[in-house]
Amino acid sequence: MNGGMMKVAAHGAIGALAGLLLSTVSAQAADLGGNCCADLEERVAELEAITARKGNRRMSLTVSGQVNRSVMYYDDGFAKAPLSVDNSNTSSRVQFAGSARINPALSAGFLLQFDLNTCGRSHQANQVDDDGCGSPVTLNADGLGGAGDSLVGLTLANWYLTHNHWGTLTVGRLNTAASGSTTVDLGGIGVIANSQPIPGFGMLLRSGTGLLATYKGAAGAGTWGGLNCGAGQAGFGGVYQADCGFSALARRDGVSYSTPTWQGFSVSAAWGESNYWDAALRYAGEGGGFRFAAALAYRKFTDQEGDAQNAVPVPGGPQKDTDRRSIQGSASIMHVATGLFLNGAAMRYEFNGANIGETIGAVAGGPNRPDVNMWYLAGGITRNWFGIGNTAIYGEYGKYSDGITGLMAAASIDGLGATGTVLDSEHSWWGVGIVQNIDAAAMELYVGYRKYSADVVTSGVQIQGGIEDLSIIQAGARVQF
Repeated sequence: MNGGMMKVAAHGAIGALAGLLLSTVSAQAADLGGNCCADLEERVAELEAITARKGNRRMSLTVSGQVNRSVMYYDDGFAKAPLSVDNSNTSSRVQFAGSARINPALSAGFLLQFDLNTCGRSHQANQVDDDGCGSPVTLNADGLGGAGDSLVGLTLANWYLTHNHWGTLTVGRLNTAASGSTTVDLGGIGVIANSQPIPGFGMLLRSGTGLLATYKGAAGAGTWGGLNCGAGQAGFGGVYQADCGFSALARRDGVSYSTPTWQGFSVSAAWGESNYWDAALRYAGEGGGFRFAAALAYRKFTDQEGDAQNAVPVPGGPQKDTDRRSIQGSASIMHVATGLFLNGAAMRYEFNGANIGETIGAVAGGPNRPDVNMWYLAGGITRNWFGIGNTAIYGEYGKYSDGITGLMAAASIDGLGATGTVLDSEHSWWGVGIVQNIDAAAMELYVGYRKYSADVVTSGVQIQGGIEDLSIIQAGARVQF
């Protein structure tokens, strides 16, 4: 009986509570003048008006990206100044990505990415053009308006199919298999330091007497990029800089395939326009208190002549395409308990034939320039000392050898007064820096110092006073969203 009375009491309490809630809602509706639903619908309409919409509900849409801006201060021995630049190590960008599941094993998706494609980037700015995109004729060109104007470029635009067991096929503008193969980094310093010689890539050479190399644009002869492997005759300088000066970049319009990861290993291959193909092997794993990651890639270019160069009338038709190959890779190891890490990278770039814009000297021993070699080491420690995110402290050293060896000095280092064939050339740098992660804001603060040195020996008149060293300090932040 007592149980029945308790049930009755409980039901009564529930009824009383329901009555109280209904009366409260009614009172609130009365306070709103009876228009609560209308107000809600109006608010929903306002939110829909300011919200990005997808074209359909089948394909997901994710918007992400980053802003990576910095101040770069240079001292070339005769001039010094600060520049406001986008960090070319990993530039500011916005990305749209989507995916949809076709069946339990097969999915489809897309990737669309935009970034700062021209002007105001740390590998383009130099002493006479603070935006790095001025006229190759006007010495004091100031970009697209003198106010740091930039052009947004389409970096990636592709679709893909991925299968749980068979891997991923990608078609469109894409990062090829070799992309990132020289920048493997477990220490978390890649935002400011890796095997690419930037910042400073676009700075002009200066002789020991203060003579500045003739300005030919951000990709022209006389830039640091020329020592990395690009410069040719005036007007055709720098045609190979994207191949080996930026060893970490490998972007093409084409097709790529990558396998699923098995025991830490994955394999990928790609074909791109202009008869380019590459393949890469990657590994990542952990054991014995260490983390390890590595990548090894092979690239082959058999058609990189510019359209304008092929359009030049020559006997027998367009100039024969050159055959260039590159083997490159990097590895990183970190001791988990202490945070000590070591990164290493290397590349060998081979020439098989000459570009139409190159004048090859006899020192090359035939129609080919000597191979260009690059190696790089960085090490340090990364720990969460302050509780806000990892702090990485590092030191680094890198070197390019024979970047312009075999070329005629009057063309390859135009403006510095050298003549004859380049018998030997090298470009090296060392640096130190710190990266502070702020996890709560998905942010990295960084400051890095680099000192660049270069040397060129020719068969004729040498550069008076040699080539002056260049010092650069770059400080900024990357914010991801």
